[in-house]
Amino acid sequence: MIVRALRREPKADGIGDVELARRLGVFHASGKRWLAGGSFTLTQLGHILRATGIGWLRIATASATEEHLPDQLSWQQEAELVADPKRLLVAVAAMNHLGVAEMTPSDTLTEAECVQHLLALDGMRLLTPMPGNRVDAREKRKN
Repeated sequence: MIVRALRREPKADGIGDVELARRLGVFHASGKRWLAGGSFTLTQLGHILRATGIGWLRIATASATEEHLPDQLSWQQEAELVADPKRLLVAVAAMNHLGVAEMTPSDTLTEAECVQHLLALDGMRLLTPMPGNRVDAREKRKN
């Protein structure tokens, strides 16, 4: 669970595998091997957390809540989600870890509409609003 959160959380902040390896000062393959195998020392874990600027509490919280996430939407959630095309657009963007700024560059969606839909999705228990107009999607990822 911790390794999955450690893979997911940097990506939510826009830090991909290549960038993480660069920040760690290791080859891309070495960084991927640490995370893919799930076998690394506490020292390496500390290096990863410092390189990403992510705190241990965030990783622990993300990994603790992961097991309680549903595998699928309820019928009511699905109906509410597809009832409004813009809400569906915001939900898909949030599940792909896009922030409000990345969801609203076109005329399709204003920032106010985006925030309104994010609040509705929070009410549906599909995401958690976070500081800086970011969201944490509450979906269980299959790795």
